[in-house]
Amino acid sequence: MDTNPFIRYFTNDIPERAEKVEILLKRAQHGEIKLITNEVIVIEIVWVLESVYQMKRNQIYELLQGIFNSRNLEITNKAVLKETSEVYKDKNIDFIDAYTVSYMRAKGFKKLCSFDKKHMKRIDWIELEEP
Repeated sequence: MDTNPFIRYFTNDIPERAEKVEILLKRAQHGEIKLITNEVIVIEIVWVLESVYQMKRNQIYELLQGIFNSRNLEITNKAVLKETSEVYKDKNIDFIDAYTVSYMRAKGFKKLCSFDKKHMKRIDWIELEEP
């Protein structure tokens, strides 16, 4: 699935399209079809909901949990994205920064090269190094 169906469904800004997406998701829930998406789409969903629809972090977090718990919706790197959503909510950092540290943790990395001290210092297990 692309970003747009998720946005239509979450915002209901175009009701007839939101309804079509709901039917599609129900078909997946009933095992009639299997859907797939990836982490780039999830990252874009967050960006659009924040920047275009001005949604709050907790609201976005709840919507993401619905995606992660959807039956027959496969998401590439789902475990990393689940942790990303927790870091995003709990540490009050940008979603892409939360993804970066969650991905690092999954790979066993602790050192991060970044100038972003403001956000990254909130992650106590990161060893931040400037270039």
